[in-house]
Amino acid sequence: MADYYTLLAKEAGKRNWNPDQISVFENWRNSVGQIESNNIPTRTQGDSPKGIGRGKYQYETSKGSATNKTATNRLKSFLKKNNFSIKDLPESDRKVLSQQDPDFSLLSEDTQDIIFLADKSEAPETKLNDLVSGAISPDEAWIKWHWKGSPKEAEKKREQWFRNLIVPEQVVNLNITGFESTVT
Repeated sequence: MADYYTLLAKEAGKRNWNPDQISVFENWRNSVGQIESNNIPTRTQGDSPKGIGRGKYQYETSKGSATNKTATNRLKSFLKKNNFSIKDLPESDRKVLSQQDPDFSLLSEDTQDIIFLADKSEAPETKLNDLVSGAISPDEAWIKWHWKGSPKEAEKKREQWFRNLIVPEQVVNLNITGFESTVT
């Protein structure tokens, strides 16, 4: 059976990530889920049955950009490269993924996390090593690699990122040995 943390460990090993770099990726993944759906796996865009974004990461159905199909194809490729297949996912998730227009809000959270990892690992434009090394900021990575909307709207999306993920000032100002944080 394929599970998220096994696949993350394999991907991190292939990329030679250290534990801190794995944490950077995990923080980014959790932040994307928070921005997209408040990390609610069953969420639909606008909490509407007709919403085109589906699931924790709001992959769109064919009524939108059809990122669900792209992500499903990348999932299959990613699983194969890691000696797994769709058959290694829960049966209920396999049924959803076999549909013409899969609704990711019907998938288990673990499978949604695997899809996110697979999608970002397989996408040619996504340079995860740049993210974990700090060469690209988490907000920029979300805008370029996940949201992918109009450049005219990018600054508003960046504001949304910081507004939704704001850390209370008293926490930011703590001086913790071994950890530095700056707020601009």
